[in-house]
Amino acid sequence: MCATRLLGLSLTEQRGAAEDLWRTLTRRLDGHARAAAATLLGHLHYMAGEGAYAGVAFGVAHDADPDYHLANLLDTALINGMRPRELRGLAELAYEIAESLGGPLPAPVHEPAG
Repeated sequence: MCATRLLGLSLTEQRGAAEDLWRTLTRRLDGHARAAAATLLGHLHYMAGEGAYAGVAFGVAHDADPDYHLANLLDTALINGMRPRELRGLAELAYEIAESLGGPLPAPVHEPAG
């Protein structure tokens, strides 16, 4: 499944299940796969306005794979004070990708914080 598509889950009713899965994967995987799971976890926390948790997750992603670009991009946005609502376009892109792949995401029920 496309990682960008998975970013959209941070705004759905499946947020809790996604958080549990990504936390478990972050603990059990290494390298690039760990960076991907940690980035998804960090994005989920970022969108909820939980910057401290997001920062820790992005740090784990960076340690696992310093060249994981999405983690670096999101961490830079967080460090520079970009509010979660300003990243809403990324979640909208996730929905567009999901639709184009024929596997639409559940409707969003959460709004980005801030």
